[in-house]
Amino acid sequence: MASNAYQALVERLAQARARARQRSVEFAEQSRQRSEEIAQHNREREEATEQRIREIRQRKEEQQKAADDPNAKNQWLQRREAEDSTFQFGEAEETEPEPKPQPAAVPAPPAEPPQREQVSTQPQSKERPADDFDDEDFSNNSWLD
Repeated sequence: MASNAYQALVERLAQARARARQRSVEFAEQSRQRSEEIAQHNREREEATEQRIREIRQRKEEQQKAADDPNAKNQWLQRREAEDSTFQFGEAEETEPEPKPQPAAVPAPPAEPPQREQVSTQPQSKERPADDFDDEDFSNNSWLD
C-alpha cells in the first residue's frame, strides 16, 4: 500500500509540475507578445515625434524666411479681410429667388383725364385773420417787434 500511495503522490507531483511548466510557458509567451506590442508602440511614437519635429522645423524655416522678407513689416500687406461685423439675431432670413421677369403687357389706353378744379387767379392774402392764430404757426409772428 505504501508503494501505491507513494506512486499516487509521485504522479500528482508530476502533474502539478507539468501544469506549472505549462503556465510558465504561457506566461513567458504572453510577456513576449506584450513586450513586442510595447516595442511596436514605442517605434510608432518615435516616428510620429520625428515627423512632428520635421514639420516644426519646416514651419520655423518658413517663418524665418517670412520675417526676413522686406514686405513682412508692411502692415498694409498684413491686413486681414474685412469680416461681417453685423450681429445676427435669431435665424438668418432666407433669400428668396428673384422672380422671373414677365413680358411687359401692353398698357391700356388711358381713360379720360379727370377734370381739374378751377384755380383762382387772384392772389390770396398772406395774413390770416386775427382769430385764426395757431401757436405753432410762426408765419403770423413778427420777430422784429
